[in-house]
Amino acid sequence: LRTPNFASVIAHADQLKARSTDPEEAESLRLIKTRLIKDALWAVSEISRSKKNKLRRQRYISQGVYDLWTGLVREGVTKVGTFDKDANDESLIHEHVVQRSGLEARLRDLSDEAEINAALKEVIACVVTKAEHQLLEPHKKHDGWVRYDYAQIRVYDRLEKQWLAP
Repeated sequence: LRTPNFASVIAHADQLKARSTDPEEAESLRLIKTRLIKDALWAVSEISRSKKNKLRRQRYISQGVYDLWTGLVREGVTKVGTFDKDANDESLIHEHVVQRSGLEARLRDLSDEAEINAALKEVIACVVTKAEHQLLEPHKKHDGWVRYDYAQIRVYDRLEKQWLAP
């Protein structure tokens, strides 16, 4: 999914709201914009809405996921779904690197399509294990990769085929 498409729709909803003279219609359009923002934050980071590809196609994976998937490949595990949902009793989680709550608040205040598009480009996901997700929880006051640094979770960039620098 491309962020400019979402940016255009969100900006258009905001423009309609700004031009509305009916308070009920304006409120309805505000709610529509809020829903569009929430949907965009998930859709942009999921890459693929299908369960089959939601996790497997993510660019960034944690050390725990890397180790788990590497081990499964070495063992010759090829069962469909193994790399997507649960494997060897390890639950995998689609985690927003830049937390949704902050992005939502920022996007609510934006009406310019280019600014909305720039904000949506910050939507990045990383696949982590359930245990790693719990390590991230105490660091919610931080955002982005710095949370991973504080939690001491290494991240592998599957596109660049290298570990991110801590």
